[in-house]
Amino acid sequence: MRVAFASMEHPDSRIAWSGTTWRMRQALANTENCVVVPIGPLAGVKESVFRSAAKGRSALSAKVYKLDRNPLLLKGYADSIARELERQGPFDLLVSPSTVPISLLDVSTPAVVWTDAVIPLMLNYYPEFSSWSAGSIRTATAMERLSLERTSMFVGSSAWARRGAEALIGGSNAATKCGDVMFGANLDAAAAFRAKPCVPVSPKLLLVGVDWRRKGVDVAIDATRTLRRSGVDASLDVVGCLPPRGTEVPDYVNVWGYLSKSTSQGRELLMKLFTSATIYIMASSAECTPIVLCEAAAMGLPAVASSTGGVGSVVAPGKSGLLVEDFTSGAGFADAVLSVLSSNASYSAFQEGAVDEYWTRLNWRSAAAALFDGVEKMGLV
Repeated sequence: MRVAFASMEHPDSRIAWSGTTWRMRQALANTENCVVVPIGPLAGVKESVFRSAAKGRSALSAKVYKLDRNPLLLKGYADSIARELERQGPFDLLVSPSTVPISLLDVSTPAVVWTDAVIPLMLNYYPEFSSWSAGSIRTATAMERLSLERTSMFVGSSAWARRGAEALIGGSNAATKCGDVMFGANLDAAAAFRAKPCVPVSPKLLLVGVDWRRKGVDVAIDATRTLRRSGVDASLDVVGCLPPRGTEVPDYVNVWGYLSKSTSQGRELLMKLFTSATIYIMASSAECTPIVLCEAAAMGLPAVASSTGGVGSVVAPGKSGLLVEDFTSGAGFADAVLSVLSSNASYSAFQEGAVDEYWTRLNWRSAAAALFDGVEKMGLV
């Protein structure tokens, strides 16, 4: 089977989308009897002009103008894909990790989008999708709907993403056209897993993320503080971001900043932090499909995470971790941590459950197999 893989980012980049684009392409290519031909990075017609115009209009208004879903720009992406399909074809299937390049694509090759969200879910949910102008919302939503109409199959990386696509498509065929398959871990961590036989005297919490506010680092610090006040000698490692100016960080919180997975030094330090951690904490206010939870599972780290967005499709409550409904303060997270660490037996069970979830469905090999299984069931190949 010949598969074209069309991505906005460079398909060989291990940094773009936290490495998800590269891992996805590798997983498809490692599937038996599958040849993957990358198409990308994609460039639209005068892309820089559109982005500059949007930035200028936003500066003059209280609203944010987004022109990256402008039909002229999207037509450029579609034409680039069509030319490559004709030049390097024939292909049995086209797979893209984004709806953007499919919006105005008109080809006979069946197209599959495998991504983590659709526009209506993101509006006023992530900070960068807030305060958009009415025109930007209308255009982006219309182009997203058109993309889903042209797509042969939409695969969300969570049930949350799938339901969002179904609502946007509407009609009786929405459910049959949409499915959900989790992404895998973007860190080769499973081989390093060593179960901790008992609850550590001084448990270490780990949080990885590039956005201090959205990732709820202040809430995680509050949870750590609450644990310490209850007599637990807890500490917190924060990776990926730095505190906003003026933020005071307690001495039991270690801030490491950004660690690149593309360098051996960055990977080694990140692995060290994962292996030494006791629990992974995610106090995010908004999440689509946090790959880091897959990586935590690979390391046998029980997760205590916000019940928001697509998180519930990654964490198996009571098995690989616990979900916290109120993520505005650290109290609920502290309670969940105490529950996981209530006994050696409890902690061991959560560790084993996390690793089992990784090997069963939170790795890229299983993900690619599930994707192709869905494609075959739909009769696309």
